[in-house]
Amino acid sequence: MNTKPQLIHDLTPPSLMENCQAISDLLDAEELDSQRLLELVQERDRLILEYLPSLQKDDKNAYINKELEVNKNLLDCAHKLQTEQKKLLLGLVRGKSAISQYR
Repeated sequence: MNTKPQLIHDLTPPSLMENCQAISDLLDAEELDSQRLLELVQERDRLILEYLPSLQKDDKNAYINKELEVNKNLLDCAHKLQTEQKKLLLGLVRGKSAISQYR
């Protein structure tokens, strides 16, 4: 994908860095493994939820605001990927239909 979201920010904890890099690498891959992406996003959620209790209130609010922005960008990326896949499937269905007409 050509416009992948920025997942790492100045408040990203070390425990989340490897996961963010894995998601970025997956989004850069020639062919997207959607099942692996789902697993990594679920792991990301778990890591964030584990990290939150260790923060003080002010730090927690700042971190949450950064993560909300990252999550919005990740969601936008997922919607773009979904739209691309729908277009691809529609093209395949139309091609199959065209082939059937010529038989």
